[in-house]
Amino acid sequence: MKKKVIVFTAIMGNYNKLREIKNPDKNIKYICFTDQKIKSNTWQIVKGSTIFYNSNLNAKIHKVLPHIYFNCDYSLWIDASIEIYGNILNLIDSHIDEKTDLVLFKHTKRDCPYCEANLVISSKIVNKNKVRSQMNKYHKNGLPLHKGLSQGNVLLRKHSKKMESFNLKWWVEICRYTQRDQLSLDYCINKMNFGHKYFNLPSLYENNGYFRYYGHKKNISHILVLLRIAIAERNLFDFSKILIKLKNSFRQKIIGIFAIESTGIS
Repeated sequence: MKKKVIVFTAIMGNYNKLREIKNPDKNIKYICFTDQKIKSNTWQIVKGSTIFYNSNLNAKIHKVLPHIYFNCDYSLWIDASIEIYGNILNLIDSHIDEKTDLVLFKHTKRDCPYCEANLVISSKIVNKNKVRSQMNKYHKNGLPLHKGLSQGNVLLRKHSKKMESFNLKWWVEICRYTQRDQLSLDYCINKMNFGHKYFNLPSLYENNGYFRYYGHKKNISHILVLLRIAIAERNLFDFSKILIKLKNSFRQKIIGIFAIESTGIS
């Protein structure tokens, strides 16, 4: 029997650009949830849930709770910053088996949620007291240090009752503490004790045959967040690159202002 497969993403707010599927498969549905006016040749555009004032949470509810939107055998979540160009059915066949419910990428820079938490606290992009409370709880409940950090930008799921329970637990942690879902991802995997593994592929930032990472749309507020993270990491290489992006973004904004003034538009 043919398995039902859905690939999906979400763009809520003017935060990302939708990237077309390079080699779409007629046996897969590609769905983009959005509150924007987007057209696509390869994605089915669906009006997204807008129950929160926060566009980040509006996107995240689709990412974390796909079972309330889809009736399928497998789903693949990708952040809108990622392009698909490989054969997804082959990806499923080579990674999902009867013992595996979730497949994801391993983080390439940090090796546990505690390191990630220290970074986001240092970069001042979260409520530090909430994050400290969150990490204290995880430590008391047995989440180990330096045992790996999972990425949440690509999530291959086998839809099952176990997966539904995992999705719901993850959503509860996100709502209770912080929208930085990577902080709670490994804790929920650890507590659910279900079959999961990392993709047997090069990272998202290398040629891996399936995905290509482009990064998020570089508006000024997002660039400033990246800048704070680079400072917190003491990453001088990223720091210099981000400063250039910030300068270019300001330049484009100034050019836009002068263009409006020259046409007399108010």
